Amino acid sequence: GSEMQSGSDPPGSGPKSVRRSPRLSPQCGGGGGGGGKEQRKGGSSLQEAKRRGRMERSREEEEELHDRLQTLDLSSSSAASGTGLVYSEIFARHLNLWDSSHPESPDRVTSIMKELERQELLSHCIRVEPREATEEELLLAHMKHYVDLMKSTQTMTESELHTLSEKYDSVYLHPESFQVCVSAVGSVLQLVDRVMTSELRNGFAVIR
Repeated sequence: GSEMQSGSDPPGSGPKSVRRSPRLSPQCGGGGGGGGKEQRKGGSSLQEAKRRGRMERSREEEEELHDRLQTLDLSSSSAASGTGLVYSEIFARHLNLWDSSHPESPDRVTSIMKELERQELLSHCIRVEPREATEEELLLAHMKHYVDLMKSTQTMTESELHTLSEKYDSVYLHPESFQVCVSAVGSVLQLVDRVMTSELRNGFAVIR
């Protein structure tokens, strides 16, 4: 009987049986299956640890955002009222010494103020005191060497200013340009602070 079974097996059944044996063998299957379970268990633990880590980071970020919002005191924002207006005569001192037809002229700011006055809107605004930006605030947006270069224009001659201005695209410099810019930056920040702290509902900066 055993010979008939052996003889009746199709050719190549031996090798197939050998190929199947690693998966079907109780010894190999037990060891391999256990190893697979251990790997899956280990992989699952790693994924779970990563998931917990992401959740903890997300929770920390939410708490940090909540703390920042608390600092802004948004709860009282509904009580904020009034439109702030910041302007200074210094913004009219930035002018082109060698080309009076340049589109960026003092008229750009003075005409706005005249129109606001003509429309009787100035009386509806709350004037915000302008201020100069600190160097630390300037360095939030510009490199130190650039701030120093612009600062040096205060003592440059008209010829030197003209030469430096030509290095930029449609930009001119005046001995008071740096002071004007520092005042413009500080004034905007001053206005933003008033709005963010709910002292004002909104604001308008008429600056160079």
